[in-house]
Amino acid sequence: MSERKHTALPWKVVSEPNFDNGNVYTSIQPVNVDEEAMKPLAMMSGEFHVCRMSHTAAPWRFYYHRANAAFIVEACNSYYTMREAIASKDAEIALLREAMQEACDLLAERKYGSPARSPGHNARVTLEWAMKGGAA
Repeated sequence: MSERKHTALPWKVVSEPNFDNGNVYTSIQPVNVDEEAMKPLAMMSGEFHVCRMSHTAAPWRFYYHRANAAFIVEACNSYYTMREAIASKDAEIALLREAMQEACDLLAERKYGSPARSPGHNARVTLEWAMKGGAA
């Protein structure tokens, strides 16, 4: 995998009131801060923000922005794990497709398995093998 060019994960959601102007800031911040690497994210307050939204303190706006920020954080924090899980499932699906094709070939007698067994038996054995993950 190539080197990641985004702020290190995990991230968190932070909402803080700003009493000077009545706005609320909902931000996404890194959990683990590497001050040297994150200089571009530094704010005057010394905090580091991946993303920052300002809005009025109206409750519906606050909850709306906080929910959006929480959704972004959850998606980003789980991205690499989910991508690996999907890749694993893709490989499993490919194995099952190959086994189904082989079973069809056995049933259509385009391919022959054990000559002592029927095409149906050979197809069943192939599918059972694939459903076990290709393990003997």
